[in-house]
Amino acid sequence: KARKFPEAVKTLDEAIKGNPDEGEYYAWRGYAKFFSAADKKSVHGEALRDINLCIAKNPKCAPAWYFMGHMAKVLGDLPAAKKNFKKCVELQPEHLEATRELRMMK
Repeated sequence: KARKFPEAVKTLDEAIKGNPDEGEYYAWRGYAKFFSAADKKSVHGEALRDINLCIAKNPKCAPAWYFMGHMAKVLGDLPAAKKNFKKCVELQPEHLEATRELRMMK
């Protein structure tokens, strides 16, 4: 929430070194990489690789799906955003941010 994304990437790199099996760390790192970049399109693929690694390790990680939805929305891909927000809410019905995003997309 503090939007200190470059610092977050460094912290998450360390967390991953300490516990490489924790899938959610990869999702957060991908999200932080995306929002660290001035050119979001250029780093989108790299960010998605991290998030997809998270999903491979833990397909039920709702934040990963939310992050993909948020990134898609920022890039203007509303169908992909909606799909990912729906998956997030399917996995975690009480996910407030994804629920709000879906409500705003109606």
